[in-house]
Amino acid sequence: VREYEVSEEDIRSALTFAGKLIEEEEFHPLPE
Repeated sequence: VREYEVSEEDIRSALTFAGKLIEEEEFHPLPE
């Protein structure tokens, strides 16, 4: 029984979305 299922398309969409956020805003790593 799978509690959740992530398709390759879902992963690609998430990566594309994250990439756009990084491109639109200056990326500053969080201070540790």
